Amino acid sequence: MARKPGIVKKISLAKLAEGWGDECYILTTPLNYPQMVEVRKMKSDQSEEEMVNFMLKLIHDNLLGGKIKVYEDNDLKLVDVTVEDIANLSVEMVDAIFAGMTGVKYADPKASVPVAENVNSQPVLEEHTEI
Repeated sequence: MARKPGIVKKISLAKLAEGWGDECYILTTPLNYPQMVEVRKMKSDQSEEEMVNFMLKLIHDNLLGGKIKVYEDNDLKLVDVTVEDIANLSVEMVDAIFAGMTGVKYADPKASVPVAENVNSQPVLEEHTEI
């Protein structure tokens, strides 16, 4: 069995929902190149459901832990995240997790020329694909 590097990425979920602060985050392993090759194979001819399921599977496969808020007895409580919780998070949160795993920060989608920054904060032009 190949060794797996001990690389952990902490992805903040702060301010992505009312009452969610710095205490809300996801711990994951970032995507490696074989996983990125699989991401890039996802073509526009894939159904939205297939793409979402693929993205959720990658998050599930790389999830190490974290903290989220859930309602229990009508109170918002901080709990350990589970794999089952991921699909119930908002689209914005799941997208933030996936973007964090790829190491790319995406620009405003309303911008005329989408620009992304790599982990070294060097501007990189990205191809814009509509889903």
